[in-house]
Amino acid sequence: MNDDDAGWHHGPNGPALRLGERISPVPATLALLLTGSDGVGLSTVPAVDILALETRLRRVVAALSFELGQAQLRLRAVRGEPGALPAGAARDRRGHLDDVVAAAIEHHGATGRRVANARHMLSTLRAWVIDLAPTGGWLHEAVHGWRRGPEPPAGVVCFAGESAYLDADPRRATATDWGGRRIDGVEWWGLAWRRDGDDDDPAAFAPHSGVDRTGPWAIGWVARTGELYAIRRSGHLPRIVWVLGTGVAGPEAARDLLDPLMPGMRAPNSVVLAADVIARAARAGAV
Repeated sequence: MNDDDAGWHHGPNGPALRLGERISPVPATLALLLTGSDGVGLSTVPAVDILALETRLRRVVAALSFELGQAQLRLRAVRGEPGALPAGAARDRRGHLDDVVAAAIEHHGATGRRVANARHMLSTLRAWVIDLAPTGGWLHEAVHGWRRGPEPPAGVVCFAGESAYLDADPRRATATDWGGRRIDGVEWWGLAWRRDGDDDDPAAFAPHSGVDRTGPWAIGWVARTGELYAIRRSGHLPRIVWVLGTGVAGPEAARDLLDPLMPGMRAPNSVVLAADVIARAARAGAV
């Protein structure tokens, strides 16, 4: 099934996706998110509708996960307060703190359940699309990206920050106009490579934002070391750097590896695919 072959079918039991002779009902837990008064809506291009819903669910997961982290911090803080009271503290003060702790526990638990529910709905949507077995278009790209997962492949060297990467080999660095350092690389291969867990800013949630197929990763090449690298530059996450391959002697060799991957930059986990392709090329002696 290619995206162009799909259409919506409106039956008595809710919406379904029509794929030639096959009709695949939308999971009941997701139907209202498509067709309800606050749903993403159904258009003549089902792939766009489905990925708009996937975008919304990803962002809900990101926002709730951030809220859960804040709830955990709050719970740790209030649990530490009663122990700080002197032995003769008033009972009403202790009772108040007990109430605060109980409220923090309840909020933490409720938020955790909301996160779990949002993750379940996102997993349900992705599993339904995977079962459709699309053979072309955005949904086909999405299925392969979701199956790939976010973990860096074997052979990738990971640095917890740009400074750590530069400290490990000063040849990677160049001075900035303001007296700092940055990677002395060329990043000709796009600035929107994707990875699950990195793509969605918790503060950027908007329920009707449509499809978002962008990520915070860039891929570049350092001439002085012959390295291909990927760097995460995100407004809500710390920078990390992956060394994808070494021994790339010139820009043409880098282009030979990376140019064919650029059309898939906006697919899920595209930076992981790029890392895997380069790692396999290195093992084969092509880098």
